[in-house]
Amino acid sequence: MIEENIKDICELVQKKLSKLPLDYYEIYGLTGNYLSLNMEKNSIKEFTDIYDSGFCIRVIKDNRLGFAFSSSLIEKDIDDIINRAVKFTGVGPPDPDFKSLPAPGKYAKLKNLFDPQLPDLDPDKSIDILNAIANSANINEKVHSISAGISVSIQHEIILNCNEINREDKFTNLDLFCNITTKDGDETGSCFDFQSVKFLKEAEPEKIGFNSADLALKTLNSKQIETGTLPVMFHPIAVSIVIGSGLGNAINAEAIQYQQSFLIDKKGEKICNQDLTIEDNGLYIKRNGLPGIGSSNFDAEGSPTQRTIIIENGILKNFIHNSYTANKANELNTGNAARISYRSPPMISISNLIIHEGKDGKLSDLIEDTKKGIILFYTGDTPNTVTGELGALIHTGFLVENGEMTTGIKNTMIGVNMTDLFQNIESIGSEIQDIRHIHTPPMKVSNIRVSGS
Repeated sequence: MIEENIKDICELVQKKLSKLPLDYYEIYGLTGNYLSLNMEKNSIKEFTDIYDSGFCIRVIKDNRLGFAFSSSLIEKDIDDIINRAVKFTGVGPPDPDFKSLPAPGKYAKLKNLFDPQLPDLDPDKSIDILNAIANSANINEKVHSISAGISVSIQHEIILNCNEINREDKFTNLDLFCNITTKDGDETGSCFDFQSVKFLKEAEPEKIGFNSADLALKTLNSKQIETGTLPVMFHPIAVSIVIGSGLGNAINAEAIQYQQSFLIDKKGEKICNQDLTIEDNGLYIKRNGLPGIGSSNFDAEGSPTQRTIIIENGILKNFIHNSYTANKANELNTGNAARISYRSPPMISISNLIIHEGKDGKLSDLIEDTKKGIILFYTGDTPNTVTGELGALIHTGFLVENGEMTTGIKNTMIGVNMTDLFQNIESIGSEIQDIRHIHTPPMKVSNIRVSGS
């Protein structure tokens, strides 16, 4: 079945569902083309070109939910999926907290969500981009190994429900990455960089390659430092992981309602000693005039997206909702329903989390103002959403002494509770960097436990 027929299929499913004795129903359709190439040592290691298409339905009868999905668009299979979802409404107890599926609202009219150049990006052009990454990374004889990758997604999304929601849009995304290993005798180092954008013209392959190699070279001859309490400067990538994940999961209304967030009972309180402002914005337009990765006119239930202030001048103001949690809490739906694919029911997720800039300059300015501390560039560890505790291994980090970055550090961890982290924010940079769904300046946080030798 070709991509253009997904809307016809969804409308056919709606016609069938409308004839059944249901209280509510919803159809979500998605088609996607996904292209990816990975390169190692100037040769293609992996190439994939995938087309995926399907739909899912949610049906509610007597407050009992039924859900089913299918990648088959044959009418007989469609009937089987509908029957399966309806049958599931007879299983399990009713949900007293379910009130209704969303109804249409006032929608924005964001443009530039789809790049017509990306569907025409062929393997040869993709290889040219990978070569540009690799060539710009080859800056020193100590650069030992270069890996680069590109992935493109083109999606067509359709949402219909019994409350007259009828939304449709197309989206494009482009992801680039580079990973570098350096070698100097027996010593090795490594680092990476990446970029996620909606438009090909935003791609900066040369910058990604150079940044990766430059930092990887600086990680050579890394050392373990002594245990102590130090200020930590968070590179925007580290902010996106630690605060983006730690805060993004904690402000999820489902986590709040299930008592699984360290921000329970904190609404209305000043949780930061700085006048920090953070918003979630599904309508975000970046400084280059193009939308953020998470920008859209509607969420995964068809509700309008919006700008929601999360923290204002240090005070926790709001959580993010989909229709279910908003109805349960008797609050406004913030339009933060999201789906992994048509194979899953909607969950809650940030759209674009924007940490407003401060007045403390670039990361280099934060470094110059530090007698002794650490720069955290990357950790793979995220905070515990329930307790707020973070124990993070520093995968890429550097020691700062007398206002200068002196050496890479290894076998070192930081430990901090997110409540303390927010209270101990010392400086907020004034230069925003776009890190996928997170848009943030660098930050400096004092009094963080550092566990080394």
